[in-house]
Amino acid sequence: MKTKPLDPPPGQRQKTPSKSLTKEERERRNHKIYALFLAGHSEREIGRSVNLTGQRVHQILRNELKNDARHRQLVTDEAMALYSQRLDFLLRAAWPKVVQQDLKAIETARRVLEQIGRLYDIEEERVGALPPANQLLDDGNDPRDELAKYRQRHMRRGDSTVRPAVGDGD
Repeated sequence: MKTKPLDPPPGQRQKTPSKSLTKEERERRNHKIYALFLAGHSEREIGRSVNLTGQRVHQILRNELKNDARHRQLVTDEAMALYSQRLDFLLRAAWPKVVQQDLKAIETARRVLEQIGRLYDIEEERVGALPPANQLLDDGNDPRDELAKYRQRHMRRGDSTVRPAVGDGD
Protein backbone atom coordinates (compact mmCIF):
# COMPACT_ATOMS: atom_id res chain seq x y z
CA MET A 1 0.00 0.00 0.00
CA LYS A 2 1.44 3.34 -1.05
CA THR A 3 1.28 6.22 1.37
CA LYS A 4 0.42 9.69 0.24
CA PRO A 5 3.20 12.23 0.87
CA LEU A 6 2.48 14.61 3.69
CA ASP A 7 1.52 18.16 2.83
CA PRO A 8 4.09 20.73 3.90
CA PRO A 9 3.27 22.95 6.88
CA PRO A 10 1.45 26.20 6.03
CA GLY A 11 3.76 28.86 4.63
CA GLN A 12 6.18 26.34 3.16
CA ARG A 13 6.29 25.01 -0.36
CA GLN A 14 6.48 21.39 -1.22
CA LYS A 15 9.99 20.64 -2.32
CA THR A 16 10.21 19.95 -6.00
CA PRO A 17 13.14 18.36 -7.71
CA SER A 18 15.88 20.95 -7.94
CA LYS A 19 15.88 22.44 -11.40
CA SER A 20 18.77 24.75 -12.08
CA LEU A 21 17.72 27.92 -13.79
CA THR A 22 19.85 29.62 -16.35
CA LYS A 23 21.01 33.13 -15.59
CA GLU A 24 18.40 34.58 -17.97
CA GLU A 25 15.58 32.52 -16.44
CA ARG A 26 16.64 33.58 -12.93
CA GLU A 27 16.74 37.24 -13.97
CA ARG A 28 13.27 36.97 -15.54
CA ARG A 29 11.94 35.27 -12.40
CA ASN A 30 13.52 37.89 -10.13
CA HIS A 31 12.15 40.67 -12.33
CA LYS A 32 8.68 39.12 -12.07
CA ILE A 33 9.03 38.87 -8.28
CA TYR A 34 10.09 42.53 -8.08
CA ALA A 35 7.23 43.63 -10.36
CA LEU A 36 4.67 41.71 -8.27
CA PHE A 37 6.13 43.22 -5.10
CA LEU A 38 5.85 46.73 -6.55
CA ALA A 39 2.27 45.92 -7.57
CA GLY A 40 1.45 45.31 -3.89
CA HIS A 41 1.41 41.52 -3.60
CA SER A 42 2.59 39.88 -0.39
CA GLU A 43 5.77 37.82 -0.33
CA ARG A 44 3.72 34.70 0.32
CA GLU A 45 1.46 35.35 -2.71
CA ILE A 46 4.51 36.00 -4.86
CA GLY A 47 6.10 32.79 -3.61
CA ARG A 48 3.04 30.80 -4.61
CA SER A 49 3.06 32.27 -8.12
CA VAL A 50 6.75 31.45 -8.73
CA ASN A 51 6.89 28.25 -6.66
CA LEU A 52 9.23 29.58 -3.95
CA THR A 53 8.93 30.02 -0.20
CA GLY A 54 8.07 33.41 1.22
CA GLN A 55 11.48 33.48 2.89
CA ARG A 56 13.28 32.94 -0.42
CA VAL A 57 11.13 35.63 -2.06
CA HIS A 58 12.13 37.96 0.77
CA GLN A 59 15.84 37.25 0.13
CA ILE A 60 15.43 37.86 -3.61
CA LEU A 61 13.54 41.10 -2.98
CA ARG A 62 16.21 42.32 -0.57
CA ASN A 63 18.89 41.68 -3.20
CA GLU A 64 16.80 43.29 -5.97
CA LEU A 65 16.24 46.39 -3.83
CA LYS A 66 19.97 46.63 -3.13
CA ASN A 67 20.74 46.31 -6.84
CA ASP A 68 18.04 48.88 -7.66
CA ALA A 69 19.54 51.35 -5.17
CA ARG A 70 23.01 50.84 -6.67
CA HIS A 71 21.59 51.28 -10.17
CA ARG A 72 19.76 54.48 -9.20
CA GLN A 73 22.91 55.88 -7.60
CA LEU A 74 24.89 55.06 -10.71
CA VAL A 75 22.30 56.74 -12.94
CA THR A 76 22.20 59.76 -10.61
CA ASP A 77 26.00 60.04 -10.65
CA GLU A 78 26.07 59.81 -14.45
CA ALA A 79 23.32 62.42 -14.81
CA MET A 80 25.13 64.73 -12.38
CA ALA A 81 28.37 64.43 -14.34
CA LEU A 82 26.59 65.08 -17.63
CA TYR A 83 24.73 68.12 -16.27
CA SER A 84 27.95 69.46 -14.75
CA GLN A 85 29.78 69.08 -18.08
CA ARG A 86 27.01 70.93 -19.91
CA LEU A 87 27.06 73.80 -17.43
CA ASP A 88 30.86 74.02 -17.73
CA PHE A 89 30.51 74.12 -21.53
CA LEU A 90 27.97 76.96 -21.30
CA LEU A 91 30.19 78.91 -18.93
CA ARG A 92 33.25 78.47 -21.17
CA ALA A 93 31.23 79.62 -24.19
CA ALA A 94 30.05 82.80 -22.44
CA TRP A 95 33.32 83.67 -20.68
CA PRO A 96 35.17 85.45 -23.55
CA LYS A 97 32.31 87.95 -23.84
CA VAL A 98 32.20 88.31 -20.05
CA VAL A 99 35.84 89.40 -20.15
CA GLN A 100 34.87 91.96 -22.81
CA GLN A 101 32.24 93.24 -20.34
CA ASP A 102 29.21 92.33 -22.46
CA LEU A 103 26.30 92.77 -20.03
CA LYS A 104 24.18 90.04 -21.61
CA ALA A 105 27.08 87.57 -21.33
CA ILE A 106 27.73 88.62 -17.73
CA GLU A 107 24.09 87.91 -16.83
CA THR A 108 24.24 84.56 -18.64
CA ALA A 109 27.44 83.60 -16.81
CA ARG A 110 25.94 84.68 -13.49
CA ARG A 111 22.92 82.43 -14.08
CA VAL A 112 25.11 79.49 -15.08
CA LEU A 113 27.25 79.98 -11.97
CA GLU A 114 24.07 80.10 -9.89
CA GLN A 115 22.94 76.79 -11.39
CA ILE A 116 26.33 75.24 -10.69
CA GLY A 117 26.05 76.44 -7.09
CA ARG A 118 22.61 74.85 -6.75
CA LEU A 119 23.88 71.64 -8.35
CA TYR A 120 26.66 71.29 -5.78
CA ASP A 121 24.56 72.78 -2.95
CA ILE A 122 26.94 75.72 -2.41
CA GLU A 123 24.48 78.48 -3.10
CA GLU A 124 25.28 81.71 -1.30
CA GLU A 125 22.70 83.98 0.23
CA ARG A 126 21.56 86.55 -2.24
CA VAL A 127 22.51 90.12 -1.50
CA GLY A 128 19.44 92.31 -1.24
CA ALA A 129 17.05 89.39 -0.98
CA LEU A 130 13.97 89.85 1.13
CA PRO A 131 14.02 88.29 4.59
CA PRO A 132 11.66 85.38 5.24
CA ALA A 133 7.99 86.30 5.45
CA ASN A 134 7.73 85.47 9.17
CA GLN A 135 10.38 88.14 9.89
CA LEU A 136 8.45 90.68 7.85
CA LEU A 137 5.31 90.06 9.88
CA ASP A 138 7.13 90.16 13.20
CA ASP A 139 7.52 93.93 13.19
CA GLY A 140 5.94 95.29 16.40
CA ASN A 141 5.65 98.80 14.93
CA ASP A 142 3.22 97.82 12.18
CA PRO A 143 0.08 99.99 12.54
CA ARG A 144 -2.11 97.14 11.34
CA ASP A 145 -0.95 95.04 14.27
CA GLU A 146 -1.81 97.86 16.67
CA LEU A 147 -5.26 98.17 15.12
CA ALA A 148 -5.84 94.42 15.42
CA LYS A 149 -4.75 94.51 19.08
CA TYR A 150 -7.07 97.45 19.73
CA ARG A 151 -10.02 95.63 18.15
CA GLN A 152 -9.29 92.48 20.14
CA ARG A 153 -9.17 94.40 23.43
CA HIS A 154 -12.48 96.09 22.76
CA MET A 155 -14.20 92.96 21.45
CA ARG A 156 -13.31 91.14 24.67
CA ARG A 157 -14.98 93.86 26.71
CA GLY A 158 -18.14 93.37 24.71
CA ASP A 159 -17.93 96.81 23.15
CA SER A 160 -20.16 96.44 20.12
CA THR A 161 -19.48 99.95 18.87
CA VAL A 162 -16.10 98.96 17.47
CA ARG A 163 -16.55 97.13 14.22
CA PRO A 164 -13.90 95.97 11.80
CA ALA A 165 -13.57 98.34 8.89
CA VAL A 166 -14.93 97.17 5.55
CA GLY A 167 -13.43 98.63 2.38
CA ASP A 168 -11.66 102.01 2.29
CA GLY A 169 -14.25 103.69 3.96
CA ASP A 170 -15.92 106.37 5.74
